[in-house]
Amino acid sequence: MMRWKTWAAKPVGIVDLLDPRSSLPEWFGKQPSKPPILFWVAILLSALPAVLILIEAVRHGGNVLKWDFMAISGYTAVVTGLWLVRGQRRRMEGMVNRLADRRVLKLRETNRERLFDRSEEVACRWSHRGGVLISLLMLIMFPIAIVLRDTPDIVSLTIGGVATIGGVAAGYLVGRAIGRLVWYAFFWRFTDGGKINVQPRHIDGVGGLEPVGDYYFTHALLLAIPAAYLLTWSLLIPFWDEGLDYDHWRTLYQVLLAIAFGFEVLAFVVPMWRFHLIMKDAKADALEGVDKLSPRISALKRELAKELDSATRKSTQDDLDALVRSYREVEQMRTWPMSVRIRRFFAFNNAVILVPLILQLADVDGRWVKFADRIVNSGAG
Repeated sequence: MMRWKTWAAKPVGIVDLLDPRSSLPEWFGKQPSKPPILFWVAILLSALPAVLILIEAVRHGGNVLKWDFMAISGYTAVVTGLWLVRGQRRRMEGMVNRLADRRVLKLRETNRERLFDRSEEVACRWSHRGGVLISLLMLIMFPIAIVLRDTPDIVSLTIGGVATIGGVAAGYLVGRAIGRLVWYAFFWRFTDGGKINVQPRHIDGVGGLEPVGDYYFTHALLLAIPAAYLLTWSLLIPFWDEGLDYDHWRTLYQVLLAIAFGFEVLAFVVPMWRFHLIMKDAKADALEGVDKLSPRISALKRELAKELDSATRKSTQDDLDALVRSYREVEQMRTWPMSVRIRRFFAFNNAVILVPLILQLADVDGRWVKFADRIVNSGAG
């Protein structure tokens, strides 16, 4: 009991358990504080898609249309996401170190280590809470889906019970990863001792904050995995007339899709907005400074209009070019810590999620299905 309390107080997710830098002997030797049971759960979960395919092959043979593709694709998405989400702490520390090396984040190395330790303590708590939250959500969703079936029988109830256990276990691991990602969106409040020093003339064009945009963009991509799965099946279910009936999952998937979108907003939009405001203020201050260069620029242009010897003209032209370049660097500095390409991709990604979700809630796709059925029936008649 005491060991379990220790693990619960500072839980370890698949992010740490499946670290490719670690070997099996380390789990049972050098790292006794990490619960071996979670390691084996992670290994078994990784093999689950193959096990499900084998079960479906035994049950239905070559009739693949009767296979449970929703379960197979769902656990495949879970395993894929959990493997890709590994190493988030290292990525976060790498981002902070890059900002410090660029002198964008004024934080001493000793303060950085203290920041990382404090952040990890809170990240562990958020990770555990996220796991509990998502597992409870699965514990609610699966029984509701079973009840919503038209004719639930003993076989479907048994399969549903097993699926519920698997869904709760997968939900806990997924929730741990989500909880950690969401915390890293808020951990900047621990950097009170370090000031963000935006550099309007930095070569990256975003005030030296490009590592921030790159790091949080990976959050958006990782959280897009469950959203993509839920969106795909929300769109497919009305047209899925082969094999298993998934209609009872449609409304539940719409709810989960809205929740997944909310997590993406927390893990990506919130930190991006914070840095947008910082960069916007920094650009406004820098523009006030370079505006004072205008009289000097005008004076140099008037000077170049005069008759000058070659050395004086070259020196004057160099001074003018430097001032103009300085002005344009500030004027053209973006106020989002990411490239235009990433911003467009994120906007497109969210539109792909939001528009179908809104249309589904308005039952537009249901009307299209009925319209298509009428066309088919009239053609057959």
